Amino acid sequence: MGVRHIATNLESFIGSGKSVKFVVGIDHRGTSSEGLRMLLDCVEAGGEIWISHNQNPSTFHPKIYLFENESKASISVGSGNLTEGGLYTNYEATVTLTLRMEEESERKVYEEISESIREWSNSDNGLSRRLDEEFLAELIQRNLIPTEVRTRETDEEMGAGGEETAEGQRLAAPDLFPRIVVKRAPATPEHHRTTIIRRRRRVITRAAPLAEENQNFLMTLQQTDVGVGQTTAGTSRRSPEIFIPLAARNANSEFWDWRNNKRK
Repeated sequence: MGVRHIATNLESFIGSGKSVKFVVGIDHRGTSSEGLRMLLDCVEAGGEIWISHNQNPSTFHPKIYLFENESKASISVGSGNLTEGGLYTNYEATVTLTLRMEEESERKVYEEISESIREWSNSDNGLSRRLDEEFLAELIQRNLIPTEVRTRETDEEMGAGGEETAEGQRLAAPDLFPRIVVKRAPATPEHHRTTIIRRRRRVITRAAPLAEENQNFLMTLQQTDVGVGQTTAGTSRRSPEIFIPLAARNANSEFWDWRNNKRK
């Protein structure tokens, strides 16, 4: 999730009185619900987040980062998405231009790119909608955006080589290329990688016409918490398991109805 690596700076940027606009694609389920959730929390009233999507087999694929003030603009155009891979661990290429507003030719480039961004964040043609709590809930309900866990599982499935036996076990194919370790992304600040985040948020469902306030927990689950279940050779498959951390239970035992159930 690339958003967590910019969350602190983004909050400071907005806190200084500046504004931001994000236009995000959700094609091929490449954008996670947690990423949009964190982006929405960071931006709040300090800017706009737009979701662009075309039901036709057309992918929203631009990667443009534009920073501007009255005298100049800095524009980066490249291959990297706003993901941890796109920011740190993938092989990407980006070109950055500094444009001076007083130069007519350079200002023209700025205006052309700005016009494209305005077009992508325009709801007139129905391809773009501004993100808010209600729209985020609808995207999740319609299964248009996956969780981070499911995104990682999909990546692992796509990257798995070899062939399967009749018993469903995967045989490794000989590597055609070497496997070289890539430097990991830097650690994020504690308050952006806490495993449990207590917050009050508005939960909207189709069953209820009015929004209802609930106490919720958001937990970042690891592969050992929820995955594909038992895969050890010679053993029976079993369903994936989710383990509730003790910190979550102790933080609000009434939320989990722990005392009534008397479970350990």
